[in-house]
Amino acid sequence: RKEERNRNDGTRRLTFSEFLKAYKEEDIYYVNPVPPFLASDIPLHLPLNCPFVVNNLLADSVMWFSSGGTKSVWHNDAYENINCLMRGKKWFIMANRSETHQKAHIDVRTGAYSSVDVENVDTDKYPGFKDMQFYNVSMEAGDCLYIPWLWFHHVNSFGRSDHLNSMCPPFFPVPCHLSP
Repeated sequence: RKEERNRNDGTRRLTFSEFLKAYKEEDIYYVNPVPPFLASDIPLHLPLNCPFVVNNLLADSVMWFSSGGTKSVWHNDAYENINCLMRGKKWFIMANRSETHQKAHIDVRTGAYSSVDVENVDTDKYPGFKDMQFYNVSMEAGDCLYIPWLWFHHVNSFGRSDHLNSMCPPFFPVPCHLSP
């Protein structure tokens, strides 16, 4: 049984089969590692699908199912990520970690995220965002996006969307702040 969250009703536990039935009708989402019984049915992204990577580097593959209208907070991840969209549309706002160093206003240190609304930043209140270069990425079903370690990003999903996120430890585990 996996834990599912309905944004209006809190958390509930469902089998994967129960979740799929509910997902057709309800406003719920799923974020969990790929269940072992599905692993052979869900192909790993081609660049990662070699024995050395699978056995030594791959930290996790997580499935996300969203009923739509979801937004993430401005955050970074402790892993290299490859995000592949299986269904739906997503829009990312991203910033290079060298651009965000000491500018991203991380007010929730334990979760490495910010409460700043990056879609409508008050640059008087958060001046670090004023000169930051942002990258906008639109994704449709079949697209994959590489999100480098510690790059800040914010994600919007539109309509029902399903994606697979594969994570590896940082390729270069020491932050480096390079000028373009």
